[in-house]
Amino acid sequence: MSIRNQPLSTSKLRLFWSLLTLAILLSLVRFGHIRIFGLSFESKDGTNAVVQVDESARKEALRFSMYRVLFDLGIRTDWLSGSEYHKTVRIPADLPSDMAFAELVSTFRDLGGTLLKAEASTRGDKKTIVVGYAGEKLFEMTLIEDQSLARVSGKIAIVIDDFGYSFKLRIQRFLDMNPHVNISILPGLKHTADVSQAAAERELNILLHMPMEPEKDEFPQYKYMLRSGMTEKEIRTRLRQAMKLVPQARGLNNHMGSLATTDRRLMQIVIKELKKSKYFFLDSMTNANSVGCAVAKQAGLPCGKNDLFLDAIAEEPFIRSQVNRLAELAARHGKAIGIGHPEQLTLDVLESEMPRLEKKGFEFVTVAELVKQVK
Repeated sequence: MSIRNQPLSTSKLRLFWSLLTLAILLSLVRFGHIRIFGLSFESKDGTNAVVQVDESARKEALRFSMYRVLFDLGIRTDWLSGSEYHKTVRIPADLPSDMAFAELVSTFRDLGGTLLKAEASTRGDKKTIVVGYAGEKLFEMTLIEDQSLARVSGKIAIVIDDFGYSFKLRIQRFLDMNPHVNISILPGLKHTADVSQAAAERELNILLHMPMEPEKDEFPQYKYMLRSGMTEKEIRTRLRQAMKLVPQARGLNNHMGSLATTDRRLMQIVIKELKKSKYFFLDSMTNANSVGCAVAKQAGLPCGKNDLFLDAIAEEPFIRSQVNRLAELAARHGKAIGIGHPEQLTLDVLESEMPRLEKKGFEFVTVAELVKQVK
């Protein structure tokens, strides 16, 4: 698939400032006295450092840890009220208050705090937590369920392309990662059938990843690739053959296709064939000038568009930032679709970020749930 490069200026700038800050901190540690994260570093003869735990900083870390937990769960600042040492938190209807309670208690204990009091109202819609440290009361928090509130998150569809080359353990981990991950499989490869069967057994949403002609003819030539110069019969024949190789698919997205998806005649033939088979179409958007969804709209076929590629650059910070960008789009527009590839870095990031975003209130769904019948 042809993927346009995206700038790395932000990540490089972050790396530069991180390294600069680290260098400054290390120099201060060596040549003087400095406090970092509640620890006291004091040089001795310019060689060793004596580390002393700052108790007051530990107490502050305990108190402020509640904000991190609440914000990670999607709680907004205007849902908090009260004084510095007694906070009231309104819990939205779509967040189980038991989950918020458990997360808070677990975090406090991990940081060495003591749970002095934990009680719930008779109806269970109000919970009180009192936290202390070394026998001293630090703060109190009251969680109140508010049915009028809801977290503004959004729905996210993750599509993983290019399955079919192998069926190694990493591929199987993608299939087991999340029941709503969408699996897009290339036709006619060595392990096309293996991945199709395994994905079907897990009841995953399967797409046919149909090879289409790119602008630059410098990519591998796929047996079933759709090209602009083909006759209508050739296009239909190749498309039908590819569909038979991935019989569990209920949707199609283009592999490459930066040239093919701008060819209205070709796309009209493809869309008409998809409608006969009751498929939906996902435009991978390898070309901003694609006419895929415009043609689908005219034909009344459900269609969606890829919002961004998650791993256009194979670097962990970039992939993580793209997942967060996708979440921002979902929060802003209610839904978002992102495409990635079955590589180890992508797997690592998604395995850590998807549960975190789910806790925050985002919902991972199939592409089929996001594409709409255009009237």
